[in-house]
Amino acid sequence: MAAPRHDSAALADLAPTSPVLTRDATQQEVIFTVPPAAVMARVRLNVAARPLSFEPQPGLEVSLNGGPAVTLDPLPQAFSAQFDFGPEDIIEGRNRLTVRLAGPAPTKQTGWELDWDSSRLDLLFMAPGPQDRETFEKWMAADFGPPRSVSFAAPALPEAAQADLQSRFAIALGRRSGGPLRFVGPQDAADLAAAVVIDPRLSKARLTHSGGEAARLTLSAPDLAAARAALHDFAADAPARAPHVPPARHVRNDLAAVARGELGRPGYSLALPERRDDRAAALSLVARLAREQAAPMMPGWVGFDPLEAPASADLAVIADGAALPPALLTNAPRALEAALRAAEPKPIYKRFRIGAQASAAMPDGGAAARFPSASNSAAWTTIITSARGVTLHQALSELIEADSLDRFSGRVMHWRNGVVQVQDRGAWRAPGAAALKPRTGELARTLNFLTVLGGLISILLLGVSIRRRKFGRLIHGV
Repeated sequence: MAAPRHDSAALADLAPTSPVLTRDATQQEVIFTVPPAAVMARVRLNVAARPLSFEPQPGLEVSLNGGPAVTLDPLPQAFSAQFDFGPEDIIEGRNRLTVRLAGPAPTKQTGWELDWDSSRLDLLFMAPGPQDRETFEKWMAADFGPPRSVSFAAPALPEAAQADLQSRFAIALGRRSGGPLRFVGPQDAADLAAAVVIDPRLSKARLTHSGGEAARLTLSAPDLAAARAALHDFAADAPARAPHVPPARHVRNDLAAVARGELGRPGYSLALPERRDDRAAALSLVARLAREQAAPMMPGWVGFDPLEAPASADLAVIADGAALPPALLTNAPRALEAALRAAEPKPIYKRFRIGAQASAAMPDGGAAARFPSASNSAAWTTIITSARGVTLHQALSELIEADSLDRFSGRVMHWRNGVVQVQDRGAWRAPGAAALKPRTGELARTLNFLTVLGGLISILLLGVSIRRRKFGRLIHGV
């Protein structure tokens, strides 16, 4: 049995039903899952709500899986209540939290609006690590208790081969994960320790699972090609979390496609940082993007130098801004340089302020761009990088933990301190010249507009002149 683990989540993150309780909807629910064989030590719920009006309101009943309900009888004002359920009220796998009105609601103004964002479920539990594929899949997909950190070890392989397999592990695990995954170094403590063992004596690749203080996932394969194929199958077996919607061409060539996990078309090339700490941050982003993929999008080439990638394929580069080769940016929009400047940390000077901190943490910023490749106009290059003075780990943490990815758009954008701004929306969003209908009378309409505008300005200036004369006469008594 692993050590006790604490996990907490806002009810808004658990896909609840509507937050409004009225006479037309007297009951709302939240569905969540816990890992297999979890033994609960504490089940604590914080519920926040506000009344629909200031007239007397019925109370609220809160229950877990149809068990005994906790009854709340608040005054008709916004409130927050915290209470504990019994550990036996949680069952293995899928659980149902129910909130209902405790009395009749005679009017439309009778009822409550639940604040799902402020309401939280807090669990303290122990759970054994997954021992087989079935429990592993349930553990990865659980809302509470899934792995949050992953380490990777393949000491017998060169760094380039390790990066190749790491990226495929990140995609396979990211598509299964119930939350963001953070990749760490091979020697760091992690919830899940992934490893690759190349043994030429094996006839085929196999994945093995083991539990303990840290769950282990080991891929054994006769060679590197067999390991790649096994990870591709492993990723394909993951249940799809996103619906498959074929993107339109102008969207595929837009950074909005990145938010759906489309770093490139099938067989794209992926350039990762060579530094291990930066690579861990890049892999965390790759795993985050994989959660949005309707089908696994495995790269055809993975390496460190983007200039060595095949020219025929789309290229995705996740790298520190200082490490980007100038030749890679030959065809980049000019707006990328402006985006990188805008994402730079701004100096924060200490000031004496009553009730405020004298200084604040530097924001973490970066930029992204998507543009036709310099060596092949039919292929696309996507760059995700950090601003000057910001490490790649700092820049990417904002994209992994927050919802900044959802606001990606255009062909150049930057993010800084949680704010995303599109720098260049790209020319391809406009229809081609052949699609534009010729306009007639354009010059005549322009001249008419300028004539009317000039007349209005003349009238305004005349009125100002008349008022000045009248005011002067009043002053001088004329």
